[in-house]
Amino acid sequence: MTVQKWHSMVKIVVNDISTNAIALIDSGVDQNRICEGIIPTNYCERTKEQLYRVNREPLNIGCKLNIGYIQNNGYCFKNIFLIVQNITHDIIVGTPFLAQIYPFYVNDSGVYTKIFDKQISFNFLSVAKQREVSLLQNSSIYKLANLLQLKQNRISYLKDEISYKRIEEQLHYPSIQQKSLNLEQVFKRKICSDLPNAFWERKKHIISLPYEKDFDECNIPTRVRPTQMNS
Repeated sequence: MTVQKWHSMVKIVVNDISTNAIALIDSGVDQNRICEGIIPTNYCERTKEQLYRVNREPLNIGCKLNIGYIQNNGYCFKNIFLIVQNITHDIIVGTPFLAQIYPFYVNDSGVYTKIFDKQISFNFLSVAKQREVSLLQNSSIYKLANLLQLKQNRISYLKDEISYKRIEEQLHYPSIQQKSLNLEQVFKRKICSDLPNAFWERKKHIISLPYEKDFDECNIPTRVRPTQMNS
């Protein structure tokens, strides 16, 4: 069995966020993986799954992304990703992804498939760029900078999680719950009732008309019969 490996730039979409990263397309990998710090952890779930390297060294899996999309040319390929800490690539996609685009063909430029007679391509990085990426990945400076960036992303995501937790705790306060109930009753009474009155005040204006003492409707040269406005 021959295992094929390629590098390509892919776009990962999760809910309302998206990110572009260099992905390793590896036909010998049974589960897709994303390096920790790329996707916010509030989109992920805890998991007890385990993975090992070829040398039987365990991979540190923090959580699992059950709904993630690889977007290309307007099409989204739904995939499951394991969030792994100690991997050398930002994204690794394997047989679950390749099974989605099967049948496909490969040449020197990329991986190609057709969806409803429309060609979808995952272009390879150039030979020079692959060599440059390999050298950078082997460089301790690159590894340190990449690690710092991932840690910064992780801290940012943790701050968001703390904020969400605080809001969730505040929602359990009796005063907040009472305000929510009062607001719910207002909506039911003014908007959701059979005779809603929430919009009665719209386009309602107070105006003042001048009072003329000797006003006579006969002096108005129109066919419309006016209504006199008394003081």
